[in-house]
Amino acid sequence: MELKEYNIVIPDYLTIGQYQSIVGFKHDSKIEVMIHQVHCLTGIEKKELRGWDPSDLLNVSKKYTHLVDFKSTFFPLIEFKDDIYGYSSIRKAKLGEYIDIEEYAKDPNQNLAKLAAILYRPVSKSRFQDYDFVIEQGVKMVRNNVEGNVFDWYEIENYDIDDRLDKEIVMKDFPVHIILGALSFFLQTGLLYTSHMTFSDKSMEEKIMKKRVEKAILETLSQSIGDGGVLYTTYPNQTSLA
Repeated sequence: MELKEYNIVIPDYLTIGQYQSIVGFKHDSKIEVMIHQVHCLTGIEKKELRGWDPSDLLNVSKKYTHLVDFKSTFFPLIEFKDDIYGYSSIRKAKLGEYIDIEEYAKDPNQNLAKLAAILYRPVSKSRFQDYDFVIEQGVKMVRNNVEGNVFDWYEIENYDIDDRLDKEIVMKDFPVHIILGALSFFLQTGLLYTSHMTFSDKSMEEKIMKKRVEKAILETLSQSIGDGGVLYTTYPNQTSLA
């Protein structure tokens, strides 16, 4: 019997599309689950994988373990498909943008590409002369040190629902660990939005309390205010390949 050789390329990170397919696949057989995972990560047809020796399938799956054993990381500016994409700060978000994020966040795994298309959009204007990149988990992220709030240093394309529908397809290739980190950051900074709504028509004493709440939240969210990276990390539920 002639042996077939496979050119297996291990990517730098897990994409949204791959992540959704892996976490969305349910089957009683652990072998079928592993076959599906390897298929998603290698592109090898399931029919071929079912003809493999179980030990070979397990060995290949182990090579991809680091992809699913990831940390969710938030950076405001990253390079994606040769363009700089910026995170949409909740402070600058329009009402329709916020409403759509809140709605899609009810089922985040199903709507990750939609959320990515809203939360990360191409930078249209920037105060940076050059970008200082750091590469983590295969992604080029901007980590320029700035004075003040990094979100004041750039502007992104306006949110447009028709444009978002087109970008959803592109965002299937977006790094899943980046969008999960951004979503966590958004949901927690959303507390500030709620705080504004709660205290908007209250007394001066309550407004002072609001400022204290905002300060506490920001101190919790940001490891170093003024750092262009504004790194924020969470640990998601992992999907085992074994």
